Amino acid sequence: MALGFSGSNGGINPKSSSSIEQDFASKPLEISYFVNNTCNLTCGHCYVGYEESKNALSVEEWQNVFCDALSLGALTFGNVGKEPLLSWNKSIQLLNFLKQKRQENPKIRYGLVTNATLLTPEKISQLIEAHPTYLDISIDGTEKVHDSIRGYGNYHKSVSAIENIIRQAPEFSDKLFISFTLMGRNNRHSLIEEMIKELQNKGVKKFMISPYAPSINQSGEDIGITKEQIADTYAVLKAKANSWLKSEDQLLLKVDYDTQKPLMNLLAERRIIELNKLLTDDYATIFNQFGRVFINYIPVPRTLIRDIRISHDGFVSSCHDMFFKDYPNRARGNLRERRLSEIISS
Repeated sequence: MALGFSGSNGGINPKSSSSIEQDFASKPLEISYFVNNTCNLTCGHCYVGYEESKNALSVEEWQNVFCDALSLGALTFGNVGKEPLLSWNKSIQLLNFLKQKRQENPKIRYGLVTNATLLTPEKISQLIEAHPTYLDISIDGTEKVHDSIRGYGNYHKSVSAIENIIRQAPEFSDKLFISFTLMGRNNRHSLIEEMIKELQNKGVKKFMISPYAPSINQSGEDIGITKEQIADTYAVLKAKANSWLKSEDQLLLKVDYDTQKPLMNLLAERRIIELNKLLTDDYATIFNQFGRVFINYIPVPRTLIRDIRISHDGFVSSCHDMFFKDYPNRARGNLRERRLSEIISS
C-alpha cells in the first residue's frame, strides 16, 4: 500500500493505473520491519508503546525472514524504525541484501523511514550505493513548528541531510518523500504550503501527509486532531495543492483502514475520496488522482492479509498492536518460534 502501512513505499505510479480488481486481498505482501526499538528523538506523537529494546534479530535472521516473505510473494520491504540510523550497520546490510534480491526480481521495493538527523555524509554515500527504491524523511512543518514537535535544531539537521543527498545523487529527488504527520499543532494548510515551497527549493518533489492516529501513550500539547479536522484539511489540499506543485511533484494524502476506518468513511461521505473514480496501481494501491494530488482508499482490513509488521525481536503483528506496552501478548507469534508462513496462516 503505497500510502499506508509502511510509509510511502515509493509512492504511486499513475502510469500503471487500472480499474479495481476484486481480489484485492490476495495482492503482494508488504513487510514493515523494525530493525531496532530505539530512537534519538522523543516525539510526543510517536505511537510505539512497546519498550523492549533487547533481543534484536540478527542480520542473518532478518535475511531468512525476508527470503520466507519473498517465497510468499512479498514485494515491498520497509525499514520503518524505530530509527534505522541508530542500527546503521544492520540497516545498510539489509538494504544491500534487498538490492541483490531486486536484481532477481525488479518489482521488489525497499527503503527506510528516518528522521535523518544522524545521516552523515558517509552514511549518505553508503545509502546511495544500496539503491533503495524510496526514502522517507520526517518533516512536520517549517523550522519553528517542526522543532517544537521534534526538538530544537532537528529541522536544520534533517534539511541539511536532504540537501546533501540531492547534491550527491540528484536522481534521489525522485525517490525521496517528505513524511509529514498531520496533528493539532501543524494542522494549517498555509503551513503545509509554506513547508512544501521551502523544500521544493531544496530539490524535493514528493510529499506525503499521514494523519495522526491516537494511541494510549502520547503526551504533549496540541497533538490530537479529529477526523472532521483532518477531512477539512484534506478537502482544502485536494482543491488548492495543485497550484503549489510542479509538474513532477506528488502530494500523497494517506489514510490507514486498520487504525482510521471512521476517517476513511468520512472522506468518502464528503466525496473527498470519490468512490466512483478509484484506480489501482501495479502494487494494488487503490487511490484517487486529482492532478498531482493522490488520496488512497482501502476497502478491507489489511493487517496480516496484505500488511505484515515485524518488531525488532521477531514478533509479527498489526501496527495497532504496537501501540500497547503488552505488545508481545497481542502479537500473532514470534519468528524465532514459527515461520512467517505459519504465523500469518494461523
